Amino acid sequence: MNPKPAPPRRRQGGTMCNLLQGRDPADFAQTSRSVRLSGRSTSVRLERVFWDALGEIATAEGVSVPRLIALLHDEAEDWFGDIDNLASLLRAACILYRRRSP
Repeated sequence: MNPKPAPPRRRQGGTMCNLLQGRDPADFAQTSRSVRLSGRSTSVRLERVFWDALGEIATAEGVSVPRLIALLHDEAEDWFGDIDNLASLLRAACILYRRRSP
């Protein structure tokens, strides 16, 4: 006799906002891509949802994703100096872009 799989865990009171319910777990898997910044190649590791968001932003801005990343990196360096965590910068940029879009 095969045991039944355990039901999904839920916090008492149900889910808070249903943002993750029914989502493909692959959306949250990290993927690395290489980009060139200031003539140097670097690797960026982001979740698929952020790569998708960067693709949408790049399309809206009329540039490629690598070009968008380079532009964001250069803008951040101009304003803040050295960038310690490019992945965090890109995640924040995705959220800020979505907040400003109607």
